[in-house]
Formats: sequence, structure tokens, C-alpha cells
Amino acid sequence: ADMATPVAENTEYLQSSIAAREALERIAWKKEILKAKKLFEATAQVPSPSKDFVNVVITEKGVVWRKWKITIRGVTQGAAPVPLPSEEAMTHEDFQYAMEDEVERIFGPEVLRQMQRIISGSRDELSKLPEQTMLDIATNLDLQSIARLSQVNRHLREVCNSDSLWGQLYRIHQGAPSEEVVTLATDASWKKVFFMNKLQLQKELSRRRRVHSPRHSHASNGSGATANGHQPPSTTFLTQNI
Repeated sequence: ADMATPVAENTEYLQSSIAAREALERIAWKKEILKAKKLFEATAQVPSPSKDFVNVVITEKGVVWRKWKITIRGVTQGAAPVPLPSEEAMTHEDFQYAMEDEVERIFGPEVLRQMQRIISGSRDELSKLPEQTMLDIATNLDLQSIARLSQVNRHLREVCNSDSLWGQLYRIHQGAPSEEVVTLATDASWKKVFFMNKLQLQKELSRRRRVHSPRHSHASNGSGATANGHQPPSTTFLTQNI
């Protein structure tokens, strides 16, 4: 029994030493991350009913995730001191693996995509901008500049081919679209509609009116063919490779 006591004490001391060393290593790793060049930072409140706040910092070395636990009692009393946040330092890979669902829940899908682009190696300043900001920039460019911008990387190619961009460009150049044009763009794409000339657009709208008319529906035999057995004409769109 006398010998067991020193062994137990030594084991407890060893475990405490290991825990202390690991804590110091985590602190040093966090400091190393925060000293590196900052690539992104965001702060948001956790969705209701939680009152907590979260801050995330992405640097070239890794990610630091901070969370402030806010209690209802502290909020109602008002005089309670601001609690210190819990902090977790991690590599880019660990962050993507463990935290993406939480990021989307708290910050939303657009911020999640922005973080993914940064972590995956998109270091150009344009890729760090929110999507709406990129759309605002692209709508002020001419078509040739949009084509060049789409060649920078995959993210900008997606922006330059998006319905959001070409819908805005249609409204800028053609004015407010009719309900028929909006329906056509929903089925085809705003980019295809944008590059139609007036004659092509009118022909396509006329064709769609005939296809959806009650008389045409009655004449159809249910397989897409008309009463005389012929298939309706296919749609041909004029597009531009951007």
C-alpha cells in the first residue's frame, strides 16, 4: 500500500504534465496561426434560440474559431461581464472536415463558399469578394471584359455565366422583361435570352404560345406529337461562348 501511493502520485503528476504541455502547444499553435497573414474574418450571432456569438479567422497557417457563450441571465442583468470566448485552433483541412456544416448554419451558404475558395487556394483578391459584390462589378463591364473575367478561375467563370448576372444585364440593356420572357429565361437561361435578337425572341415566344395553347394541347396525342403525327419544332438559341 505504501508503494502504491507514490506510483499513483507519479502517474497523476505525469498526466498533469502531459495535459499542461498539450495546452501550451495549443496556445503556441494558435499564436502562430494568428501571426500569419490574415485571409478572412467574420463574426455572427448563432441562430435563435441561442444568444451566442462566433468569430472565425482564416490565415495562411490555419483557422481560429472563437465562441462567446451568452446566457439569458447575463443578457437580462446587463451588468454581467463579457465572458471570455472559447478558442479552437485547427488546420485548414480539419476546419473543412469538421466545421463546414456549422459555418453554413451560422454564416450562411455564401460565406461558406467564400471560405472554401480561400482555403482551397484562391488567393486573388477578386475571389475573396462576396458574390453580390462580384455581380455588381460584372454588370458594369462590357461583354468582352466579362468574357476575359470568366477565364480567371472557376469561381469567376460561374459568376460570369450565372442567371443572376445575365438577368441584371438583360434589364439594363432591354428594360424590364415581360412575364413571358421571364418564363422563357427560367426554362432556358438568362444568358441565352440575352443573346437572342428581337426576331429570334419573338419567334420563340410565338412557338411557346402555340405549344401551350388549349387548341394545341387538345390536338396533341399525349406523346408530344401533333394530330398529324409530326413533332413540334425544336428550339434553336443563339449563344456566345463565355
